[in-house]
Amino acid sequence: MREIQAAGADGEAQNTESPQQELADAIEGIRNLRKRNGTAAFEELRTAREEGHKY
Repeated sequence: MREIQAAGADGEAQNTESPQQELADAIEGIRNLRKRNGTAAFEELRTAREEGHKY
């Protein structure tokens, strides 16, 4: 599921996955997490996001 990178001639890493494949892998990963963890309610998500914030 992780992006594979190969060093190019100039030494910089090049992406070997297409953006469509990367997106498909991300969606599949999210669906697998939802199967394992169940869905989260809006209040749970908001509370997790705001946890530790100073107002």
